[in-house]
Amino acid sequence: MKKNVTNEGLRLIGNEAQMSMKPSARMMRAASACGSGSGCGSGSSCGCGSGSGCGCGCGYGSGCGSGCGCGSGDEPDKDFNANDKSVFFCGEYKIEISTTIAYTLDTNTSSAKNINIHCNVVSGVGYIKGKKYTVDNAGATASISEASGSIQKSFEFNIFVNVEDAGSKKIKANVSISNDIGNKFIMVNASFKEE
Repeated sequence: MKKNVTNEGLRLIGNEAQMSMKPSARMMRAASACGSGSGCGSGSSCGCGSGSGCGCGCGYGSGCGSGCGCGSGDEPDKDFNANDKSVFFCGEYKIEISTTIAYTLDTNTSSAKNINIHCNVVSGVGYIKGKKYTVDNAGATASISEASGSIQKSFEFNIFVNVEDAGSKKIKANVSISNDIGNKFIMVNASFKEE
C-alpha cells in the first residue's frame, strides 16, 4: 500500500539526516587527536681530510626529515729531504760523493718546489801500494724552481787528488742524480776522467 508523507514529515526526516551526519564533540576531539602529525629530522657530518656522512630523523606522526653532510680538505705542503752517500773509484782512487736534495713537497699533486741540490765529494785519505793520497773536497749545487714526478740533474766538476811523492792529479767528474718526488732514494751515477 502506498503511504502518504506530508511536508512536515519530510522536514523531520531531513533534520534527522542532518543530525546523523553532524559529528559529536567527543568524535571531533577524537578526530583531532588522531589526525596527521608532523616531524622534523636532521643529519650532519663533519670531515677533516675527506669523508662524507648522512643522518636522518623521524618525528611522531607522518613527517620525516633527513640530511647529509660532506667535508673535505687538502693536506698542507711539507718540507722534504733525501740523502745519499755513494762510493766510486777512479782507477785505484776511492771517491765518496754525498748528495742532498731538499724541497717543499705538495702531497696532493706529488710535485716539488723550491728544490735545492747539493752534490759534494767527501774529503778523505787512502793508500795505494803504501803511498798515501788525499782527496780534496769538491762539488756543486743547483736550484730548481719546481718539478713534477721526478727530479733530474747533472753536474760536472773537478776533483783534486794529492798523491805522496807524485804531486796533485786533477780528475774530471760527471755526476747525474735522479729522485722520484716524495721518495727518500736517490739514484747517483758518476764517471771520472783523469787529466
